[in-house]
Amino acid sequence: MKIPSDKKNHSLGFTLIITISLLVLLVMIGIGILNLSAVSLRNGTQAQSRAMAQSNARLALMMAIGELQKQLGPDQRITANGAILTTSTVNHPHWTGVWESWKAGSTASGGDASSEHSTIQGATNSGMAPTYLTQRNDHFRSWLVSLLPGVASDVTSPVGLALDGLPFPGKNAQAVRLVSSGSLGATAVSGDYVSAGLRSIISPAATTASGRFGWWVGDESQKARIMDDSYAAQPSLTSAEKISREQAPSSMGNTSIPGLAGITNEQQLKSLASHRTLDLVSVNPQPAVGADKVSQRNFHHATIHSIGLLADVREGGLKRDLSTLLEREILLTENGDEFMLYRFDAAGEDRVPLQDLAAYYQLYQNDPNWTVGKRGGIAHNAAPSRVMQVNTPDYGDATNKTKYLREYTSLYRNPVPIRVQFVLGVGATAITPAERTAIAARGITLRATDTYKLLLGVKPVVSLWNPNNTPLVMGTNATQIMNVGFPPFTLRWRKYRAAGAPAQYDSVHVNLNYAISNESTGDGRARSLGPYIMQLQLARNAPIVFQPGEVK
Repeated sequence: MKIPSDKKNHSLGFTLIITISLLVLLVMIGIGILNLSAVSLRNGTQAQSRAMAQSNARLALMMAIGELQKQLGPDQRITANGAILTTSTVNHPHWTGVWESWKAGSTASGGDASSEHSTIQGATNSGMAPTYLTQRNDHFRSWLVSLLPGVASDVTSPVGLALDGLPFPGKNAQAVRLVSSGSLGATAVSGDYVSAGLRSIISPAATTASGRFGWWVGDESQKARIMDDSYAAQPSLTSAEKISREQAPSSMGNTSIPGLAGITNEQQLKSLASHRTLDLVSVNPQPAVGADKVSQRNFHHATIHSIGLLADVREGGLKRDLSTLLEREILLTENGDEFMLYRFDAAGEDRVPLQDLAAYYQLYQNDPNWTVGKRGGIAHNAAPSRVMQVNTPDYGDATNKTKYLREYTSLYRNPVPIRVQFVLGVGATAITPAERTAIAARGITLRATDTYKLLLGVKPVVSLWNPNNTPLVMGTNATQIMNVGFPPFTLRWRKYRAAGAPAQYDSVHVNLNYAISNESTGDGRARSLGPYIMQLQLARNAPIVFQPGEVK
């Protein structure tokens, strides 16, 4: 059987079409596989770069934590930022520096367990505190930022080192900007940015850097902690709560923080999980669209993580809790070594006695039955319930002055004289006939032209200040006497007599102790008062109230 020629050609054409389609499909598969390989290669390269960047960042974090532990591990270390160095321009005001508060040990390297408290290496400190003025570099340890060792240990580096980096530094850049407008907002200025030096990573088998990193340690302890006023919703407070509130107010003044002035509900501050959640706090009015966020405006100034530790930066370890001891009476005779908190010299003259702390601690008591201390104290008014005031102690009367001698706490419950001024004035008044007779009886001859006598007026002005953070009330239960001595100078003047030939001049020297009095003798002379120019008696029918910080 023969196949017709037209059908034979049709079969061949159909076979050719299938072959071409398969070739096109194979080409498309090949291109897809090639593209997939290129994507996989790019992803692998990006993953490798990401892993390397993460490794570099992890290394920077480990070095930052290690340097933090190395420099701030001992309790006798303190921190401050670069802005403390000078009041003029500081290139890096937010770098964190570490200082030694006391040089503990008999040598600079630490020595034995004794503490010499040297402010300068090899020099024993005999004062109450070290100095950081002229020997500041001697106490300085390091800046907590990625710098070369010699630069990090130089206390002046934040001032003179112009290390201004970029968020995406170039290949040959020496610094990187770690805190930029993303954290600070669009209105941030150059002084708000934080830059750190770039350190290279070079493996032992390589000659070129395989990566770079930078790090910086910020100090949260120097920022204001944002927290709610835990007492705001309470209608009344217990005595213990009042005392605690007066010693450490629960409200941190959140309304003074930029962006929180119009806060409508402080309870929102209790649930803040991070610095960025500050932007979720409801304030009135709401910030304008495009304005810097609250978290950005307060990046360097406010925190929610600041936590304190009662460390003894002088001796190390935790501070001693003296509350139980100070609850009892502290007698003036209790001055042995067990009652001295610190003794600075062999003679014991430079020390901190326990009585001084007891005087302040026992202010909260208002019990008149104690033999020593705790009289006057802090009084709690019935209404309003949140008010406290400091009362003056009982000084006794003219026949019983021993109360004052044992009231060592009275030193902390009085207004403090901060200024005594004397206003001087002179005048003249006619000499009376009786005064002329008295003067003549003393053998002094007055001429007919001596018709006036000199009057000297001295007006003392005393300024008193309440240094307490609670109202100071000078009650009516006691009379307080404040003696003001004479100023240490003598007045001198020359008196000119117009009559007579030749003209006569008399030089006169008068001490105020003699010249000033509330009385006069018959001849017009002043009678001496004694050692004081003024005795100020704070006797009153109604209490005299000094508000916190008020000057009268």
